[in-house]
Amino acid sequence: MKRLNSQASVSLADRDLIARLSAEAIERNARTRERFSKRGLGKQFPRCSSQNPGVPGQIDIIDWTYYDTASFAQSAAMATTVFFQTPISGTKLLNATNLQGQGGQLPFPQTLTITALKVYIANNTVPADLVNLLTNVSFTLTVGLKPFFQCPLAVLTAGMGAFVTAAAQVGTAPAGSAPLFSTSNGVPDPRAVYTLSKPIIIGYGENFNVTLQPNVAFNFAANTTNPAGVGTTIAIHLDGILTRQVQ
Repeated sequence: MKRLNSQASVSLADRDLIARLSAEAIERNARTRERFSKRGLGKQFPRCSSQNPGVPGQIDIIDWTYYDTASFAQSAAMATTVFFQTPISGTKLLNATNLQGQGGQLPFPQTLTITALKVYIANNTVPADLVNLLTNVSFTLTVGLKPFFQCPLAVLTAGMGAFVTAAAQVGTAPAGSAPLFSTSNGVPDPRAVYTLSKPIIIGYGENFNVTLQPNVAFNFAANTTNPAGVGTTIAIHLDGILTRQVQ
C-alpha cells in the first residue's frame, strides 16, 4: 500500500489539462444559456434570463475533500451502506457531510480529481468491532456504472483521529470495570493514506458512490460486553483537486 502525500500524485501538466477541460465545459454552458435567452425562453426558464453570477472561462483549482459519514448502533447487524447519497441538510450537518445539491452527484459545474482515499473509523470503536470491520467488509468506489476501486476495508487508513491506545488499570478495579482504550485504523498523519497512482475523475452530472458491504455477516458488540459496545461512526473521504467556476 502506498503511503505518500496525497497532494503529490498530480503533475502540473495534469492540473493544466484539468483546468482547460473544465473551463471549456463552463464556457459551453454559458453559451447555451445565452442561446435560450435570445430565443425568448426567459419566462419558461427564469434562470436563463438572469445574469450568470459565474465568470465564463475562469475556474478555481483547489485542494479539496468530499466526505460522508454513517453511524451504526451497538448490537445492530452491519448492513450494506451506500455513501454520498444524502447531501447536507437541516438534519445532516457539515460535521457529517459536505456534499451539496443532489445526492450522488457533484454540484454544477464542479469536477473532482481524486488522488487519495481515506476511511476513518471512530476511535471509541471496541476492538472486536474494529477487527470485524477491517476483515469482513469490502469497499467499492463506483463512478457511473463502473467500479473504479475495490478492496477490503483494512487496505484504507484514516490518516487522522486520536492516537491513545490504552491505559492499564492501577490498583483494584471496581466490579465490572474495563480498561480505557482507543482504537484506530491508522496513524493520525495526513500523509499516511492510500494514494492513487492513477487519479480518478468525477465530472459534473456523473453519478458516484462508495459502498461498504459486509461480505461476512456480523453484529456490533452489545453494551453488555466488556468492554461495552457503543457501535461506531465511519467517515469516507475522497481527497483530491476540485475545479469550480469563479464567482
